[in-house]
Amino acid sequence: MEKSTLDYFAQNAERMLSDELVDTEFSKSFIAFEPLGVIFAIMPWNYPFWQVIRFGAPALSVGNVMIL
Repeated sequence: MEKSTLDYFAQNAERMLSDELVDTEFSKSFIAFEPLGVIFAIMPWNYPFWQVIRFGAPALSVGNVMIL
C-alpha cells in the first residue's frame, strides 16, 4: 500500500502541481502551487506507518520539508 502511494505521487506530482490558468479581466491570471516550507506533524509513537506515508508523500512531493 505504501509503495503504491509513493509511486502515485512520484508519477503525478508534476501534473498536479502545474500552474492553472484562471479566466479574469486581467491579461493573464494563474494559480501557482509552491512549497510552504517546514511542515510539522505530531503523531503518536504507535501510529500506523500508513498515516506517515499519507501525510508525507504529498508534502514532500511539493517540495516542503517535513518534521515528524
